Amino acid sequence: SGIRSQVSNNLFSFVLFGLLCCCSSSGIGDRGNLNPVSTKSALHPRILNHLFHVELNRHIEILGNVSDENLYLKRTFLDGGHRRAASMLDVWMSQAGLSTRMDHFRNVRGRYEGSMGGPALLIGSHYDTVIDGGIYDGAMGILVGVAALKAILLEAAVQKDLIHNERL
Repeated sequence: SGIRSQVSNNLFSFVLFGLLCCCSSSGIGDRGNLNPVSTKSALHPRILNHLFHVELNRHIEILGNVSDENLYLKRTFLDGGHRRAASMLDVWMSQAGLSTRMDHFRNVRGRYEGSMGGPALLIGSHYDTVIDGGIYDGAMGILVGVAALKAILLEAAVQKDLIHNERL
């Protein structure tokens, strides 16, 4: 079947892998026990590392600096930081291949259509924060899902010989 059907088949594995990479890079997990090759991905481990470590942590850090206050993270619903974060998420989701929709409350929803009438993949979470709630508050759920979708789409393209690991 097509690339779209691979999305639902591989999503859990890639989300779990992304969480492990992100947590291990943040000191939460044990990086020594993480073996990217064990995911049996067609993607080279350096590409998975880039998606789930370098890019994911960069996005979390960038989003973590979008605040309504200078000294701590505060992104209150519908304030300036919330609006700026919504715009960033909209761009990152679009770049990953999701169609996006933002409502009048600045809720951002990413959608990837299923193949042959299959279910769609929806990605979203809150990205407002409690006062000094931390950079993972809400953002982690969105950004790991976006990274997982990117990995799945790239893996499918490699498996279909549309692109090679060396070009990535």
